[in-house]
Amino acid sequence: MTEIDILCKVDLNLTRNFSQWERAVNLRRQEGGAQHDFMDEQVATVTISITDDTSNNFSVGSVVTVNDPAVTLLGDGVVGRDLHQFLLPPWSTVFPTVATRYLDSGESDLFMRPINAFCKNAKGELFQGTIFLRPFSHDGITFVMFASIVPTSSPSSSIVIADSGTGLVFGMSAAAFSLFQVGVDDLASNSLKITDLIQDYDDNREEFLRDPGVAHEAAMSHRVSLDDPGRINVAVTLFQVHTETVDAIIVSTFDEPSHSVTFSAPRVSIAPPVDSASEVSDSERDLTSLAVIAPEQTSGGRSRRRSSGQSSRKVQFTASQDMSDVTNTTCIDRVNASEKEDAGNANTGSGHGRGRNTNGGPPSASSVSEANSSVNQARALRRALLRNNSALDPSLRSFRNMYLGVIAIVVVASIAWFAAQNQSITTYNNFMQTAIVSAERRSYLTTAAFGAFNLMLMNNGLIPNDTSVQAWLRQRMSGAAATLHGSDLALYQARSSFGEGVVPFYETPAVKVRLLLHDTADPDGTSTMITQMGLFDAFRSTNPLVFMLIANALGSTSSSLPGAITASRNAVFAKLTNFLSSTVSMTIIVSIACLVLIALSVLALYPKVKTIEESKRETMQILMNLPEESTAAIRDSILDRLETTHGIAARSVLMAINTTKGYHRSKTKRRRSQDVGGDLTVKPPDDDDDQENVNDQRCEDPPTTVARPSQLRDDAYDDGTGGALQTVATPASKVTAGEDTMDVKQPGAVSTSDQRHGKSKSQLRLEVRTLLDQFLRFLRDRGTRVTLRAATIVLVAMVYFIAANMQLANMHDSMTNIPAWMSLSATNHRRTGNIALYLQMYAAGAKVKGIDDDVAANLITKSLILNSISQLETSASQLLYSNGNMGTVGMINVYGGTQPESVSDELDILLTNGCINFQEGASPTQVTCEQFRNGVMTSGLYHATVEYARQSKGLANVLSNTLPAANADVQVESAAGTGVWLLANETDVMSNLAKADLVNLLEFENSFLDPVGLRSLKLFGNAVAAILPDYLLTQILLLVGFIVAVVAQYLFVVYPLIGVLDSECKQARMLLLLVPEERLAELTSSHLFTNIVNTDEQWQANSTDKNDKAPVTN
Repeated sequence: MTEIDILCKVDLNLTRNFSQWERAVNLRRQEGGAQHDFMDEQVATVTISITDDTSNNFSVGSVVTVNDPAVTLLGDGVVGRDLHQFLLPPWSTVFPTVATRYLDSGESDLFMRPINAFCKNAKGELFQGTIFLRPFSHDGITFVMFASIVPTSSPSSSIVIADSGTGLVFGMSAAAFSLFQVGVDDLASNSLKITDLIQDYDDNREEFLRDPGVAHEAAMSHRVSLDDPGRINVAVTLFQVHTETVDAIIVSTFDEPSHSVTFSAPRVSIAPPVDSASEVSDSERDLTSLAVIAPEQTSGGRSRRRSSGQSSRKVQFTASQDMSDVTNTTCIDRVNASEKEDAGNANTGSGHGRGRNTNGGPPSASSVSEANSSVNQARALRRALLRNNSALDPSLRSFRNMYLGVIAIVVVASIAWFAAQNQSITTYNNFMQTAIVSAERRSYLTTAAFGAFNLMLMNNGLIPNDTSVQAWLRQRMSGAAATLHGSDLALYQARSSFGEGVVPFYETPAVKVRLLLHDTADPDGTSTMITQMGLFDAFRSTNPLVFMLIANALGSTSSSLPGAITASRNAVFAKLTNFLSSTVSMTIIVSIACLVLIALSVLALYPKVKTIEESKRETMQILMNLPEESTAAIRDSILDRLETTHGIAARSVLMAINTTKGYHRSKTKRRRSQDVGGDLTVKPPDDDDDQENVNDQRCEDPPTTVARPSQLRDDAYDDGTGGALQTVATPASKVTAGEDTMDVKQPGAVSTSDQRHGKSKSQLRLEVRTLLDQFLRFLRDRGTRVTLRAATIVLVAMVYFIAANMQLANMHDSMTNIPAWMSLSATNHRRTGNIALYLQMYAAGAKVKGIDDDVAANLITKSLILNSISQLETSASQLLYSNGNMGTVGMINVYGGTQPESVSDELDILLTNGCINFQEGASPTQVTCEQFRNGVMTSGLYHATVEYARQSKGLANVLSNTLPAANADVQVESAAGTGVWLLANETDVMSNLAKADLVNLLEFENSFLDPVGLRSLKLFGNAVAAILPDYLLTQILLLVGFIVAVVAQYLFVVYPLIGVLDSECKQARMLLLLVPEERLAELTSSHLFTNIVNTDEQWQANSTDKNDKAPVTN
């Protein structure tokens, strides 16, 4: 192990993180005994804890001790209290955070510089003072902060302190309380604003700040009397502490002379070395002190360098009358002293260097110019390194910006996708009502035809003319016709959304739907249909209205009104079925795109980590290749820094080094003694072993007996083309090939095929082992581990998108089945009404003449009735089990399990286990569930439908025995015209219509099946309305959880990871400051410094822009 490695280990053991470059400054010098840096006993000084001291019960920001001047100035009650006891905000809140940032990242921008602040003395009076902060540590582990306070104003000044952003006043001097006649309670209420004291302050603030410290005329908001003008002089100065800003306002009465007033502090000048380099600015020296250590020549000893370092850090404390232009002075590091010493050594020379210079004569102008150029390059690079130490690494900044951009895109895309989903689902819900309206039209048409036919029979005297029954029939027919017209008119107005195949149906004259209520030939606008319904005698066989209603109820071709209704209904349900398919497809596309973006952004971190690791290795290689003289100088400089700055003696460092080395050597020897027996592989020499012994051991061993582990592994898998396997002896085992040989077959005794087979197997094993080693090496690689930590965002996104897609898929499946179930339910409702109309017309022996586009519908036959009954049974079964034509499964198959033995048992299981969860993922109310049970699936509809079909079949068979043949002579009126004709005689018709079975069947359909069928269609809409809110709520919760997880992953994983990588990158770069200037100048062309130089140029450009802005007082 080299000396550099030893020093690095010692440095890490002695301080918590010595690479943070001198986090604390020791106030006690080991030599000289003089007072330093504003900390003499004549200045009020308090000690503030900046780490938790559990032994003494001091938390961060607590006052630990005070000296006598501080007791006089601040009082003896500040010990053990926080900074609010004597400091005003924001100084009282910023100082502890400054200390925390100093310990965490080494930022020291507010240390060792005058800070103008406002304090409270022992009487609670406000005064202005200058504070100097300095960290201190006895052991490099426990830290405190010394704050020396120098008052610069008396409590008699009228000073008001207000927040720059809100205008809230949180500090006033006693004179200001008296001037503005404000009480302490008013200030303590945290509601007093600067506009309550000074008129139009917010409007004139920019003008006040244009000339900081210059008095401007203003007026008080409070007047003593009506004739008091309240004129005052206001001088405003902006104070900035870290990121906080306050307005400090000096107020004086108008009769006082108007002059410039400034907040000031005693000028603190830090005396630099006599011949310090002028090109090193104060801001650069303030960054860090250890980072600019220049390796010093060993001539002269460490005591001389220490004394020069002390002389360069002496501070003078002087008072100045001109307080308006106080500059921010900083602590000058020893870089100037080291540069001066290097320059002196270069000019005068010592040892061999001086002899060579004397023999060679004076240096040439070109060599001097070249040397100066190298030194300037090295110093410029050193300044660039110092400036870049406070900024984020450019590559990490680009990754952070890209990562945040990708995350923002993903979050915005997720929110937009959810909004699009919500819009689609809302449109689906609205369109569901249109589908319900569309599904009911055929049943309303049948209801209107049923009423018209019964009124015709009543008018002909074939059924009793009951006034109440006639009114009920008229009301039912009128309501059905009006509902049919309203529903179909809504569909007609939205016909463009159904597709091109449906639009012509509503444009052809064959569709008579508009004639129902809108044949308004009368001047008063009365509908022809309503007028005719008022005349009971109008319901005759030849009446066009009666024929139109019955013909449209019976017809089914595409050119008729039922054809248009059926086509538009199918178009609506097809659109409803496929409505959410595009949403599901878009969801999958958005999810995959977002996951790919996130994965690519995370993978972009891997090459950046590899680059940082390369930079660290190259930096350490540069340090390892330094000459021995430079290494010794760096070691002495570090030891000197430990002794003079941290108070750690060099002897204790050397003792720690020897103790650590001895422990590792003894541990290594014990481990090696345990591994000696039977080991035939050579172990690499331990770094802690004595170098001389290792060299002796190597010299004693013959070259042929030493082999690398990789060589032994290769020999072990050798196919043996040359000879027997060799046993390689190691120095540890002392076994030679001559002492112990193995009995192995000669090559001639092994066949060629066996050799090839053994070779292929060995190669396969080698390839597998190589791949496994490469994979394990890849997993152990730091870039892989860091990338995997950042890749947790991919898991978060995958969980969210998978859960969201599963929810959408479940909802889509339910929403896809519901339209098919609605269509089947509407078909059942229509067919029950059609069967009732068919049976009544069949009993009356009716024949319709004039349905030219559907000739089969002109004659009501037994086969037509039985075919309708069979379709009803099939439709009712499909609603519960499956619908192969529409490609959907029934409700019981989806929610009831396997095929049941009986419908009743399966319905009981379904109602018991699935009533509340009618749809998966939804929770309809109990009322909706009960309505659905009674209306669609239970002892209501399905069993009633089956019973209705059975009775209809029996009635059709009975009526077929009493009806005349299809070609019988027409008994009433002329059969030549268009109309509804009766083939049977009046006696047979009256007998058939009066049959109890027919009357009961019609009552069954009108009183139960028709109203329950209408209600069942609406229940589907209620079920959808109950499902969608729960789905949207689940999606909202998933989205909010995803956003919270993304933010938490960045704050707790990615952000700290970037900070660690940036810290490592800066530490690797700052190690280069240990390199001598002549060597550092040779490295300026290395790729390690490309980003540094570019960033430094950008920093200088930004500094130029900042200098153009108005100055801000700190």
